[in-house]
Amino acid sequence: MKSGKNFFTNVALVSLSLVLGAGVLFAVNAGPNDYYLDSDGDGFGDPDTLISTTTPPTNYVNDNTDCNDNDENIYPGAEETVGDDIDSDCNGQINEVVFYKDSDGDTYGLASSTVIAVTAPTGYVDDNTDCDDNNNTIYPGAEEILGDDIDSNCDGYTNEQEFYLDSDEDGYGTDETFVVSTSTPEDYVELGGDCDDTNVSVNPGVSEVLGDEIDNNCDGNIDEMVFYEDGDNDGHGSSLATTTATTTPDGYVDNADDCDDDNNNINPDAVELYNQIDDNCDGFIDEGFTHYYLDNDDDGYGTGAEFEIATTSPEGYVDNDDDCNDDNPDIHPGAEEDRNNGVDDDCDGLVDENRNFSIFYKDSDNDGYGSDDDTVEAVNAPTGYVSNDDDCDDNNNTIYPGATELNDGIDNDCDGLVDENIRTYYIDEDGDGYGSDEDSVEATEVPDGYVSNDNDCNDNNNKVYPGAPELDDNLDNDCDGYVDEGVQNNNCGDCDHDCDNEYKYRNQNRYNYDEDDDTSDWDEGDFKNHGQYISNMAHFTNYLKKIGNITGKEKGQMMKNANKGNGNGKGNKK
Repeated sequence: MKSGKNFFTNVALVSLSLVLGAGVLFAVNAGPNDYYLDSDGDGFGDPDTLISTTTPPTNYVNDNTDCNDNDENIYPGAEETVGDDIDSDCNGQINEVVFYKDSDGDTYGLASSTVIAVTAPTGYVDDNTDCDDNNNTIYPGAEEILGDDIDSNCDGYTNEQEFYLDSDEDGYGTDETFVVSTSTPEDYVELGGDCDDTNVSVNPGVSEVLGDEIDNNCDGNIDEMVFYEDGDNDGHGSSLATTTATTTPDGYVDNADDCDDDNNNINPDAVELYNQIDDNCDGFIDEGFTHYYLDNDDDGYGTGAEFEIATTSPEGYVDNDDDCNDDNPDIHPGAEEDRNNGVDDDCDGLVDENRNFSIFYKDSDNDGYGSDDDTVEAVNAPTGYVSNDDDCDDNNNTIYPGATELNDGIDNDCDGLVDENIRTYYIDEDGDGYGSDEDSVEATEVPDGYVSNDNDCNDNNNKVYPGAPELDDNLDNDCDGYVDEGVQNNNCGDCDHDCDNEYKYRNQNRYNYDEDDDTSDWDEGDFKNHGQYISNMAHFTNYLKKIGNITGKEKGQMMKNANKGNGNGKGNKK
């Protein structure tokens, strides 16, 4: 049996054996599988890159479920990132949210147990504020049970608060009357300790009043007070030394507001001086004093070269030192910048900023495209410079974006690809649309007289090409590897031939002749199909052609009775 282009076509992807008599006459034991290009190497292929072959090429896989084959982090099963607007796991969903496990079914979950999904899975909720996910009576908003030492409503409190009756409304209640509640009842307060809840002037928050014979501050003592030592005798004491008494002891006062009890010039009543000291004990040093700077050009801005410290501005002085040129009234912060004078007019540290400068790029090869190897800033493009840096070879004016790509191993059009779209084309001498590999060229477009295939088996005869009608001319017109197959060619009377073989049929599937069967015989009745003979032992190559939908029985009988031809090799009937 001859092998060649297109000999077996549309072969099924299963092993097939046809057993005829005692022998296996025909078998196909292999077939191609589908593979898909895996450009990013994540093990999942692009469904739009199908090829069928018996052996997978490099970078091809048999999985076609990748939804982005240019990113190795995107594939089925990848970890999804919330809020990135990317379908990382190829499930058709983006921006899945976090849901929290709700083990006790109270519709509140725990922050420590999460899943990411577009919708809440069973047993998950979008609230993570449960403080006990094993007890469905504990959740935010649940009713608090007094005295159970459990934070039922997840508000952070386990023991509900005691509130005290405040009859005199001084903010302190009596310890003798209280309730336990989760909220403040009317006429009750959180603070107790009032020793006289009928007198608004008596409670733990007031100062003791000397001589009234009342325990004003409810500390259990009557008319006692704290007095503070006044070490510098300026009328102001320090909290560093105290005593308790019913009358003021010598050397003590009833205040502790002195910030330096060793200097009688320093106290809250003193006048603040410019001396790096807090003279009046207000927490500020030299407040009210300001540095005033000489404003030589009278533009409202001074310099730090000369200043005075005062509580009011001296004549010719200002309270800032922001001028960068105190001899020119046109130069100061806020002045309009002159874009072309080479001076920092507005004192912002920049010269001629906001000028309409642009960056221009050297175009060494004058092809209209520059390189960032050499740049200048200017208002207009200098000679030899352009506004782009898109050239990938600025020493060759045939190389630039948009140039024609040539088959020269160079990226002519600066797209990052070398010799892209270059294909091989084959000479078509006879103009039948099929070429020969005897002459080929590489180009981006089909040259005249060339085609994209080399399937012609005779490029000097335009009647010979794949798919051409087969003629009785002793030529393989259709380039399938056979000569004059399927052509009616009776040889009645030649070399004892019988004219019963006049019907011949063409089909791509063939059956081997069984040379070991010595009982082969030709029976006219067995070789008819709807009244037509079907034998054709073409050129004595020991094979028969199958026609129509012959039954398995007919095939077997045909092969059993087949015998070698004689004469010129045409089939004959005994």
